[in-house]
Amino acid sequence: MTQKESGHKLMKIVAITIFLLWSLTWLLMLLEPENRGTIGDMFGVVNALFSGFAFLGVIYAILLQRTELSLQREELTLTRGELKKSANAQEKSEIALRMQAEAMAKTAMINTLTASLSSLEKRANGISLSGESSKVAIRKKQKDKLQSKAREIIIKLDGLVDESLTE
Repeated sequence: MTQKESGHKLMKIVAITIFLLWSLTWLLMLLEPENRGTIGDMFGVVNALFSGFAFLGVIYAILLQRTELSLQREELTLTRGELKKSANAQEKSEIALRMQAEAMAKTAMINTLTASLSSLEKRANGISLSGESSKVAIRKKQKDKLQSKAREIIIKLDGLVDESLTE
């Protein structure tokens, strides 16, 4: 049985008991009309009794509220702690994602430079330095220019790889 159901059951029992006591007083007044004054005085005692019980009920309700408020404060403190942990974890995740994105960008740059270097080397190796001397001089210039660009790319690649290794 839940606490709510037991509370309802208790309230029903108290209400029935009060109704029976009230009915009993009417029965006493009808059976013994000469003692009505005494029965009326008895209501003063019953009134004081119920007032005392009502006061006890108010005190009990205040104590329950006090307990509930302290539990609520504890829960709020725990919730704040969990929120701080969650925020810290989220910040760490953000940093990790940023580092991953930077690493991916460097990897993409390295892949692009490697592909460009490979293409330049193929083009440079494909240039033939045989044949007419006037054409050979032009081809030599083209080949030197391609090799110069390849050296620049190699320097950039070395810098990116060194930078990646130091992080």
